[in-house]
Amino acid sequence: MKKTILLAILSATMLGLAGCGETASTAESSDAAETTTAETTDTTAETETTAEETTTSETTAATAEETTADETTTAAVSDTTTAAETTSAPAADTGWKDAYKAIVTEFKGIAENPADAYWDLQDFDMDGTPELIIAEGTAHVSGARLYYYQDGAAKQMIQDDGQPLIYGEYGEFLICPEEHLAAISNTHMGFTYTDIRKYENHKLTKILFMDDNENAPGEETIEYKVNDTKVTKEEYEAKFKSDFESRNWTKVGTKYKIDDLSALN
Repeated sequence: MKKTILLAILSATMLGLAGCGETASTAESSDAAETTTAETTDTTAETETTAEETTTSETTAATAEETTADETTTAAVSDTTTAAETTSAPAADTGWKDAYKAIVTEFKGIAENPADAYWDLQDFDMDGTPELIIAEGTAHVSGARLYYYQDGAAKQMIQDDGQPLIYGEYGEFLICPEEHLAAISNTHMGFTYTDIRKYENHKLTKILFMDDNENAPGEETIEYKVNDTKVTKEEYEAKFKSDFESRNWTKVGTKYKIDDLSALN
């Protein structure tokens, strides 16, 4: 009986010890697995982080290179633009001021009545360089001398016969710059006349002359002429309206007194 009980106790003890061994082994296996998993996770995290950092660094470097390239291109364009602007902006030639000043000063010394002499600047052909007008006086018979600037010098306009041109009345005349025209239109002692000229090649070339004696006292026959050809009154008036009245004229010649050189300084 005692021997039987002893065997039973011994068997139970051996079974218990065997169970404990399996539990410890399982625990150790679990710990090892968890350690391996943690190491794997850390390695993966480090790998992904390193990859992301590498990619970010490469992207940043590429972006910086592109930005630098853009800035370099922009700087090159700016330099090219500046060079083009510098090339297309030549200094304006203002030598005409000194040349005209010398002419005005000279005329002041020879004028019959300097107190009644004037001058003006007008760009007849709108080329950016004005022409000089010197009014000899303000009486009806007083015309104006005309000068232009060429090759660094002031030159007086001449007529077809080579003589200096004196144009206008009362020291004045009319201009229509957009068409490069100059004109006189007046009635004196009943005679009306209109003279229109074209400014080209530094000369005033006559293109139209009209006259009539409609209001002249003592005239038995009234005549209307266009370029020395007799026309009817209706034709004369239509020509005057289309060629003279329809244009935008400006009176010029007496803007400055002869001793006022302020516009030429």
